[in-house]
Amino acid sequence: MKAIYLGAFLTLLPGVARASEFVGPIGAGPDGLRFSPGPSPARVSIAVAKTTPCGSPWYAYENADGELGRVWTETLTEAKANDRSVRIVGTGICDSFGIEGVSFVEQHVGPPVCTRSGSAPIITIDPDTIAVAQRPGKQRIGYMLQVNKEGVLILVEDDPTLQPNQIRLEVDIDADGAERDKAIEAWSFCQGARAASIQASMKSEFNVGFICDPVSPANNFRAGCTNTQSVIVNQDTTSELWLRKRDWAGFWHYAEGIDSSIWRAFGGRSVRFLWRSD
Repeated sequence: MKAIYLGAFLTLLPGVARASEFVGPIGAGPDGLRFSPGPSPARVSIAVAKTTPCGSPWYAYENADGELGRVWTETLTEAKANDRSVRIVGTGICDSFGIEGVSFVEQHVGPPVCTRSGSAPIITIDPDTIAVAQRPGKQRIGYMLQVNKEGVLILVEDDPTLQPNQIRLEVDIDADGAERDKAIEAWSFCQGARAASIQASMKSEFNVGFICDPVSPANNFRAGCTNTQSVIVNQDTTSELWLRKRDWAGFWHYAEGIDSSIWRAFGGRSVRFLWRSD
């Protein structure tokens, strides 16, 4: 564990709040750790999975080029590169952007341990897929579930309304190859607490009365005959996504989980999971 403590060296700023504390991973994507000009030679902003008393999911410090600032920056950069958690203690001082300053940074090397039950696997998104998912614009990622080999198309888009510690999730069905209900659940680490659940279904059993269009880029991969749901999840309550499916008898089963790598891949983006086969 590497840590450094020192008094904050921010420029005097207008807002005063109660000093806060955060423990967890730095926000996903290139904006998770942001470098920009500030009142001092360099400013570092850190996206986190909580809203501080200053009213934003960010901490920031100036003088990043100074001796102490370089140590802080090295600690945070290393933690982000290795997907490690950090502990940040704020100053209780809000700057003109509504961001709290930093007085303490600590890197936690040891990851939490989870003993799981059940047969559904949980995966980590690979670095190449993460790189594709974080590219600007619309991205399409094809995936096959590990156990029964169902196909899933993951559609990723920009969403300027989201913070890096948020994901907009939607679940849908490609009626050309899938008809049974599907769902996605958002959970805290090790399925400790469920944060959200969304489902997709056909608008009518056996598609009676509805015409299903073949999905394609021209119709944004929407068949027009399904009921879909969406939700915005936050990093402070969601560490895992679990894909669920209903079997021929109507019973629900977990198909596969995705661990906290969802935030490196999809943080700040809109993501639609389109099941293409049952």
